[in-house]
Amino acid sequence: MSNYSVGAQGSDVMKIQQALQLAGFSPGPIDGKFGLQTKTAVQSFQSAQGIAIDGIVGPVTWGKLLSGTPPISERPQTITLPASESTVRPSVFSNLFSGLGNTASILGLGLGLVVFLGMKKRRGRR
Repeated sequence: MSNYSVGAQGSDVMKIQQALQLAGFSPGPIDGKFGLQTKTAVQSFQSAQGIAIDGIVGPVTWGKLLSGTPPISERPQTITLPASESTVRPSVFSNLFSGLGNTASILGLGLGLVVFLGMKKRRGRR
């Protein structure tokens, strides 16, 4: 396997560019020419994969590109909670206000009540 770097050309470089594009790292035009944009995309890919950042597509980078392994930064993280924290109980306030709807509804209801009571006072004065 050859190493590919700035100045390389050909169908393998085009495959590298296509793989970078599919992995979410824009190599610039997919033209089979390993230029500065392709090098920058390779470096970003290498950084995301946690491998040596040299801008050269050697066996390790080539293998990661072809494997379709998502970058480390995009892999789902597993979080394990201790048993004491695994059961979360809703607070008293969430139970108390759960049937009232969202804040906008509550404010709208309150404003409507204020207007209604204001109109009722005016009718009582006449």
